[in-house]
Amino acid sequence: TGYARRGDAQDATRLLREMQSAGVEPNEVVYSAVLSAFSHAGDVDSAHAVHAEMKCRGIAADPAVINVILSAFARARRESHGSSWLRARMSEGAAVDADTYAIVIGMCARRGLTGAAERWMDAMRLAGHDPDLATHLALLHAYSRTGDPPGSLRTLESLESSGLFTNQRC
Repeated sequence: TGYARRGDAQDATRLLREMQSAGVEPNEVVYSAVLSAFSHAGDVDSAHAVHAEMKCRGIAADPAVINVILSAFARARRESHGSSWLRARMSEGAAVDADTYAIVIGMCARRGLTGAAERWMDAMRLAGHDPDLATHLALLHAYSRTGDPPGSLRTLESLESSGLFTNQRC
């Protein structure tokens, strides 16, 4: 995990291959660490390759793995690809959590894709997850950057109704 924290994908991959050469089967924790290293480096293509290897070995990707790969898309500034990739994984039945939605909403919001971010926020709610303050603020920031006062107002109203923020007036 030290390699992952430093984003040292080359050494993380070398260690994975050494384990395999020694007959030690890597588990989800090992693969997650390697994926994390690629994510920190913003190396989406290598993260894809590791994910494909996991699938071939029958290791299911839990939400933490999905989130690490999405984070690689975000670091590589490939937000639209990240959204498409997530939709494909979800159609395959991949499990996601509130953090997954927050990551993809943040990615869309950073690019000013407010419609996509709102659709992901709706999907998040439909899946039974409540957007947190940071997720609301990411969407609010996107609306402010794109000059969309009605969108900003909708987001503020959603934030107030969620109980995460109250706009007290004197």
